[in-house]
Amino acid sequence: MASLGFAVLDRQVIDGHGTALALHTDEVQLSYADLLEKVAAIAGALLQLGVASGDEVALDLSTRHHHVIAVLACVRLGAVPGTSGPVRFVSEADGTYVHTADGSFDWRTMIKAGAMNPAPALDEDPDGYAETTRAAFDDILSTLHAGRTVT
Repeated sequence: MASLGFAVLDRQVIDGHGTALALHTDEVQLSYADLLEKVAAIAGALLQLGVASGDEVALDLSTRHHHVIAVLACVRLGAVPGTSGPVRFVSEADGTYVHTADGSFDWRTMIKAGAMNPAPALDEDPDGYAETTRAAFDDILSTLHAGRTVT
């Protein structure tokens, strides 16, 4: 069985829905292909920061599209999006950052760093991961899995 990360994005693109609108907010409109590209880049940057399957990643994001992308990047890696963890996504007055023990990284830098080595979706999720994550982020995951637009 394919991982949740694969099912909600990669499968949509593979099935020919890459140009369909996946994410629509006041700030951004992204197709499934564009969303997949950004999610894989952020996930790739998280891998470079040492995030692995099962790790918790804190999300404190007020920008909807950054929140959606961060959740999906965690799902792509099998990481647990939550409220605590050594890696934290944070919205600040001057932008979105990822904070770690080694420093702070601007969202745009994360996209650029990860774009050079985007992360593939897991082949399979850890036991119980998909159910737990769907329960926490059903508004995002079920919408995309059904091929609809997250708002």
